[in-house]
Amino acid sequence: MTEQESIAVIKEMISRTRTNFKEQSFFYLLWGWLVVASLCTEALLYNQNIEYHWIVWPIMSVIGGVWSSLYGRRMGKRAGYNTHMDRVMMFVWVGMIVYLVLVLLNTPKYGFTTAFMLLGGIYGLGTFISGGILKFKPLIYGGVASFLLVLIAAIYPDVVSSFNRAMLFLAASIVFSYLIPGYMLKNSK
Repeated sequence: MTEQESIAVIKEMISRTRTNFKEQSFFYLLWGWLVVASLCTEALLYNQNIEYHWIVWPIMSVIGGVWSSLYGRRMGKRAGYNTHMDRVMMFVWVGMIVYLVLVLLNTPKYGFTTAFMLLGGIYGLGTFISGGILKFKPLIYGGVASFLLVLIAAIYPDVVSSFNRAMLFLAASIVFSYLIPGYMLKNSK
């Protein structure tokens, strides 16, 4: 391989990584909007005194899981390869999902205020770690914003003492940690 061919290979690898980097925005935007829509829907159902207001979450999870899987599989086939970053990100988010499910399963036992703190923290942790891996500061800042919301709720528990307030805080956490960075990632160069 000549020097020119080596440089061409390196340039192609950098180009692929940049494309893959921008494509990650799909997942932040998909899950961000699904969670915000689910929070709003659950709050509406809760305020209508519908007993199974929580049913929104398993439905949303299935829709989001299938959609993410199909998109991720298509992305992988189109690229024809997986980078080390892809593998690390997969493990980060699979671990986050397992923890999220454990929190949700225990919400009736510990209550929605505690669940809010744990969910807001895990949303922030996922984007904070991802931002560090991707070297994308808006994700890091979004994670920090979620941490700050959890800290505010810990210091001033009355802020999330009602179900509706807890839903609003979770929605704010998602806007700061998923949606704003997701759009910034999508529009990055």
